[in-house]
Amino acid sequence: MTVPREEADTWARVAAEHGMSMPTLLTTAAAAFFRRVCDIPEPVFSLVVNNRRAGPGKSLVSWPTSCPCG
Repeated sequence: MTVPREEADTWARVAAEHGMSMPTLLTTAAAAFFRRVCDIPEPVFSLVVNNRRAGPGKSLVSWPTSCPCG
């Protein structure tokens, strides 16, 4: 998905006005969307990251993030 530059600039400006990063703004918006549409009070987002410090057996780990919306 590609977002037009003007729209992304607006998101970045709004995030900065509220003292947060654009990824935080988008995550918060997604949590609010899931709360409203799916009635999920505390959605948990999961991000798979590559654990580079694991040595030769480099593993993938899931990093859950809870977003309370109540």
